[in-house]
Amino acid sequence: MITVGTRALPGEPPNPKKLLVSAILLALAFGALWLRRPDSAPVSTSIAGSTMGTTFDVRFAGELSEHQSNVAAGLIETALDDVDQAMSTYKPDSEISRLNEAGTLEFELSPETLGLLRLSFSVHAGSGGAFDPTVGPLVRAWGFGPDDRESLPSEAEVQVLLQDVGLERLQLSETGVTKAGAAVEVDLSAIAKGYAVDRVSESLAEAGLANHLVEVGGELRASGVRDDGTAWRVAIDKPLYEGREFQQVLELTGSMATSGDYRNWVQDGDVRRSHTIDPRTGFPVEHSLASVTVLSPDCASADAWATAFMVMGEGKGHVVAENLAGVEAMFLVRTDAGFERVVTSGFPEE
Repeated sequence: MITVGTRALPGEPPNPKKLLVSAILLALAFGALWLRRPDSAPVSTSIAGSTMGTTFDVRFAGELSEHQSNVAAGLIETALDDVDQAMSTYKPDSEISRLNEAGTLEFELSPETLGLLRLSFSVHAGSGGAFDPTVGPLVRAWGFGPDDRESLPSEAEVQVLLQDVGLERLQLSETGVTKAGAAVEVDLSAIAKGYAVDRVSESLAEAGLANHLVEVGGELRASGVRDDGTAWRVAIDKPLYEGREFQQVLELTGSMATSGDYRNWVQDGDVRRSHTIDPRTGFPVEHSLASVTVLSPDCASADAWATAFMVMGEGKGHVVAENLAGVEAMFLVRTDAGFERVVTSGFPEE
C-alpha cells in the first residue's frame, strides 16, 4: 500500500549544535532528517509504503498537486515492482529465482539485471572478492535466511558450501549468464535496494520531479533541493546494539548507503556473530568494524561497496575506498572507549 501526505517541517531547536528536527526512521543504519532555516519552514510531500520485504519513503520538496502525486506514486510503484519482480529471491517466478532453478545452460537476462551483475563483477574485482552475490547459501547456513536453524554450520559444512560460491562460477555473455554448476545461486540483496533507489530517483527526474529524496530499506539518494532551496540533510546512526544516537549530519547531493553489524546477528555461545559473511572464508567477519557509510553518485554502487567494506574491515577497506573515484566512506570502529571514526579524505567533516 502507498500513502501520500504533506506536512510543514518543524522548527529549529534552540541549541545550534543540535540542528536535527525531523527524521524518517530507517530500517538500517541511519535516518534522514530535514532542517529549517530561522526564516522558513520547508514543506515536503511524502509517498511511503512497503516493498521488497522492507519499506520506502520518498520526500518531495513542497506540496505536490493531486496530479503530480498520482504520477509520482505510479512511477514509484512501477519502478519498485519491476526491481522486485526481477531480483527477488522470495518470488518463485522472479528472474533471479528462475536463474537459480536453472541448470548450466546459458540463461538470458533482462538488460537491467545483466547490468547489475556486471556492476557486481566490478565491485567483486575491486574488493578482492569481498563482494560476492553467490554467497546466499552461506548466509542461510549461518541463520540469516528465511528459515530458522537449530545449530550453526560446522567447518566441514562450510567447506562444502564454498564449492558453489564465487563469481568465477558465473560467466557473463552479451545477453545472459551461464552457471558452472546447477547449485550455484545468485542473490542480489546486497545491491538491489540501492538499485531500486536509483530506478525510482531517475524515473521521477525524467518526469520533471527533480527535487526529491528517495529511501528504500535505509539506502538513500538525494536529487535537487528542498522547498527552501537548501540541500537535503541526512543523519548517520551510531552503530549501537541498543538505543539510537546520531553520529553525524551531512548534506546529501548523491547517494548514501550504510552497512553494519549491529542490526542483524546470531549468538554463538559467548560470541555475537555478524550477518556479514566473508564469501572467501565462508564465516562471519570477526574484525572491529561496526559500520561503514558510503557516498557515491549512484546508490547501487554505494550499496555494494558498503557491503564489501564491511567484509574487508576498516584497514583494507579504507585503502580501497581512498582510491575509488567518486566514492567516499566513513568507517566506525568499535574500541573500548567508544567508536573511532576513520574517513576517506573527501568525506564531509562532522
